[in-house]
Amino acid sequence: MESVEVVCVFEYKTIGIRQELTGDIRKIVKITPEHIWVQITPEGTIRIGLTDYAAMPFKCFAYVMTEPVGKEVKKMEPIGVVETWMFMFDICAPVSGKIVKVNETLKVEPYLINEDPYGEGWILEIKPKDPIIL
Repeated sequence: MESVEVVCVFEYKTIGIRQELTGDIRKIVKITPEHIWVQITPEGTIRIGLTDYAAMPFKCFAYVMTEPVGKEVKKMEPIGVVETWMFMFDICAPVSGKIVKVNETLKVEPYLINEDPYGEGWILEIKPKDPIIL
């Protein structure tokens, strides 16, 4: 499958885009400098997760905690915590908005972040406060 690298502006930051040429919007993933992937859903929400690069050094995640659905969040403020057997780090919001969906499966299966970071290992969805600039 062919892959294309492009540069775009997303919430005042330059980030990379990796797009698999399938015509399917769910395949478009933007990567922030903090190694958070960002996907625009067909509903216009922003689905986020950790990139495989961020997850790679850790064999298995032990715990994932996020802010609840309905919580207003600000760009670059912590919206969750990911814990391994040795480390704990914050997940920061790539955009300002409202959390509309949380991947509840990660509470019992946090290893999905390692096994399928761009699929079943997604963390949460945010309805952006402002329009997204591409």
